[in-house]
Amino acid sequence: MSDRATRMLERLERLKSDRQNWDSHFESLARVFLPRRLGFTSVRPEGERRTEELYDGTPQQAARGLAGALDGLLKPKTEAWVRTRVVDDALDNEEEVKDWLAFVDDRMLKAIYNPRARFQQASGEVDHDLAVLGTGALFIGEAQNLDRLTFASQSLAGLYLMVDADGMVNALYRTRRFTARQAQEFFVDRLGGTLGKTAGKAIEDKMPDKKLDYVHAVLPRREREGTRKDNRNLPFASIWIDVDDKTILHESGFHEFPFAVPRWDTLSGELYGRSPAMIALPDANTLQAQGETILMAGEYATLPPIFAPSDSIVGPSKLRPGRYTFYDLDAAVGQRLAQPIFPMQTGASIPIGREMQNDTRDQVWAAFFRNVLNLPNAGPQMTATEIIQRKEEFVRTIGPVFGRLESDYLAPIVERVFGIMLRAGSFGEMPEMLAGADMRFEFRSPIERVRKQIEAAAALKSVEEIGLVAQATGDPGVLDFVDRDKVAKLIDEANGANILRSDREVAEMRQQRAQAEQAAAQAADAEKALTVGADVIEKAGLLDQVPG
Repeated sequence: MSDRATRMLERLERLKSDRQNWDSHFESLARVFLPRRLGFTSVRPEGERRTEELYDGTPQQAARGLAGALDGLLKPKTEAWVRTRVVDDALDNEEEVKDWLAFVDDRMLKAIYNPRARFQQASGEVDHDLAVLGTGALFIGEAQNLDRLTFASQSLAGLYLMVDADGMVNALYRTRRFTARQAQEFFVDRLGGTLGKTAGKAIEDKMPDKKLDYVHAVLPRREREGTRKDNRNLPFASIWIDVDDKTILHESGFHEFPFAVPRWDTLSGELYGRSPAMIALPDANTLQAQGETILMAGEYATLPPIFAPSDSIVGPSKLRPGRYTFYDLDAAVGQRLAQPIFPMQTGASIPIGREMQNDTRDQVWAAFFRNVLNLPNAGPQMTATEIIQRKEEFVRTIGPVFGRLESDYLAPIVERVFGIMLRAGSFGEMPEMLAGADMRFEFRSPIERVRKQIEAAAALKSVEEIGLVAQATGDPGVLDFVDRDKVAKLIDEANGANILRSDREVAEMRQQRAQAEQAAAQAADAEKALTVGADVIEKAGLLDQVPG
């Protein structure tokens, strides 16, 4: 037993206690939006069916739609969505630096989308967690043989976060369950640590499949020795604890915090994020009740309960579809009926129920930004001005959220990947002028392109109106205010075409054009001079004085 391990486990218990209200909320959200994530307030057996009480799949479809939009808008696989830059603009404009940074971008995206890294699968699960639970967690690491990156999503059940003074997640605890055999493979074979008494005894007792509990803590390392270079002196500590034995099995570290922990929206003082699903939860629960009611009404309409006469009612009334209820005919109506056996008429109106259900579905879809995310395309039904207005509405509504996600989601991923690959020498030799330079990352998401499209539309409108001013005043000099190069770059960025030549190529072409124009002008001047000279000679009659 270790005093340090005991203190860390006590801290974990306090984190669990502080999150009880959140866990209850997460369980309610997972029940209707993401059943596979159930297990916040109870232990769920593997392979359990988790949709028995659900009658409408709209909430799950809406969550899946927003998760897919997150992937396509933040990190589209078909586009280079990250660009590495140098903070110093003078260095950033050097052609050697530009070429190396373009190579870095290409290498990083290829490593991220290596199928064996499983980035798309893991980040897709995180996108779902974001849309439903408001908080996701993605681990970014290296494979055991250091030949590739690895990505893994972390379930929020069993994951407990901590933030720094600025509110940024910089530490966490996560609970894990291994069999004794898995513990042997992980702690001894992979990490080179110790197995621990709990798993060791299970192995000795021929119980390799016994499940055991462990805790992994990733924390900023407060005390570091400047001369030590081993993994126990890195900025972030990685500590594995045997829960039953309260001992530390393995300790190492990370150069960067190895988790990206995006949160959809946070309130002041709250640790975990709030999600669109939290807004939609009342309507999602209403949908399940409506679905059950409409199903029952449909059963009553297609296979209603049957009433038949008897000397007395036998047993309780049978109100399930197709069931019989026996009644005393004389006592019920005072006289015999022409049709003593008849179906029950409930008077239910299924169309009204369906209309109410569709209204509730629309509310759920609205909470997940369905209408906002469906951007308009050019067509006869909408003018260019209307399209721009819709895109401006899109950016106003969804832009702030995605701006936060770029900062809390994409930036940690790229910074961690850049650090891993730089230390591994994956980018080749860095230009000498970049030694000690600070890097920054820009994200080219479709949202940013929409912003550029709005800017390009405004720029073209300005050029058009400035041209009208020049035409009306007869002074073309007003067009000198227009930076044509800037307008061209803005239009290309807005369309994502990437067809423009580099500044160096353009400068060389303009220099060649200027030289050609200068040579042509000189040749024209020389030809004009010869022509003028010939005219002067002819007018002076000098040609007649030349001896034949």
